[in-house]
Amino acid sequence: MEIVPGVGLPMVRLGQTLQDIEAVAGPAVVEESRRALWGGHSPPFGAYFDAAATCNLIEVYASDCDVDGVTLGGVLLLGRLMDDVMGDLERSGLAGRTTCLTVDYDDGFTLWSLGELMPQQDLNATRQGTYVEGIAIPTGQSPGRGPRLRGWAQAPD
Repeated sequence: MEIVPGVGLPMVRLGQTLQDIEAVAGPAVVEESRRALWGGHSPPFGAYFDAAATCNLIEVYASDCDVDGVTLGGVLLLGRLMDDVMGDLERSGLAGRTTCLTVDYDDGFTLWSLGELMPQQDLNATRQGTYVEGIAIPTGQSPGRGPRLRGWAQAPD
């Protein structure tokens, strides 16, 4: 699945309502007042909603059931060492800013980690580091400009 920075995913876009998303992705497995999660997809994703009930943040999560992978310009993002992903993105012309466990890109997305994910494909991996566990695509970030997200769990209003 290819992310579209500042826009969303193939099946969910910023600015859509919960009903719009469910018409394409099916019912959410968890629905709370301002967020909904679709855990049965590959990869699982969530959407956060503002006071007007439109999607203002999309997150994609690393998961064992992710068989397709999440990419940007052909760069595999989830489940890899953060440093490797950042290097590949930088070689493709995208530079991010690291803050704690996030890397913010003005191009309209944020990579995040909780520091918990371990290598899934190579159980004998000897490289240590932080793995990309999720991607956030917030509103207010258009390709090439906009404010950065200050942490993966902060859903903007």
